[in-house]
Formats: sequence, C-alpha cells, structure tokens
Amino acid sequence: MSFKRVATVADLVRFRASLRIECGDCAAAHTLSAVEVVRRCGTGSLDRIRKRLICARCGRKAARLVVLPPV
Repeated sequence: MSFKRVATVADLVRFRASLRIECGDCAAAHTLSAVEVVRRCGTGSLDRIRKRLICARCGRKAARLVVLPPV
C-alpha cells in the first residue's frame, strides 16, 4: 500500500483525487473534483485554500479538508 502526500491543488489534479470540504461547526459538507477545485478556488496549497473557505450554511471559517482517492 502506498501513500501519496497531497499538499497542493496540482497534486489533486495529478492523482485524480477529489476534495471533501466539511464545516467543523455545523457539519455541512460538499465534495468537489480536482477540476472543480481549480475552477472555484484557483491553484496553490490546500492550506491556503482552507483558510479562505467560508461555510455557506453558518458563515464560519471552520473548514476541514479531506482528500478522497480517485474512483
């Protein structure tokens, strides 16, 4: 079993992974493909993107990112 370190949006695209964004306060969740992440959030590190995300339901900045393997 191998593990891949995914730290940037480019890594998401390269490994064909998806990104699940969860709110730590209200438990709202949304899953985006790598292409959708690029389109909506731009490129860069996932940590930089996480700091900018605001929950659409409760309006807080409590995003948790989960990288999902390719299907």
